[in-house]
Amino acid sequence: MAEPFLVEPYVRAGPIRFGMDADEVRRVLGAPVTPFRKGELPTDAFDTLALHVFYDHAGCAAVEFFQDADPVLDGLHLLKAGYGALERALVQRDPDLRLQIDGFVSFACGVGVSADPDRAAARARSAIAFRRGYYDGSMAALGKLARG
Repeated sequence: MAEPFLVEPYVRAGPIRFGMDADEVRRVLGAPVTPFRKGELPTDAFDTLALHVFYDHAGCAAVEFFQDADPVLDGLHLLKAGYGALERALVQRDPDLRLQIDGFVSFACGVGVSADPDRAAARARSAIAFRRGYYDGSMAALGKLARG
């Protein structure tokens, strides 16, 4: 069973604090890493933890979690709950939840979720936690959430 990654909006995802450089992230995770580029961002894949860490000029900008990971926001397991229940729970926390074709983004909570288009009963495919400003000036990026 995956160790939960507690998400503190705009601050951290588990032991990863937004703004850490790649060496710090690699040290705190202590897992095998494969660096690559996802879009324009340098990225570290931690396959054994089922997550990717994205970096920009200010360090860690976002952490994307996949099915075997367990990101948790205020007791809500983002990849374990059914998508419909998850969307309902998040809209209570963020009335301005941005719905997308393949999921949603909550700027109030600093998280996003991606799901298959037929998502009502399914679980989310991936979740992302991000630092403030990660999506600034790039609303088109919202549609790219977890397509890689």
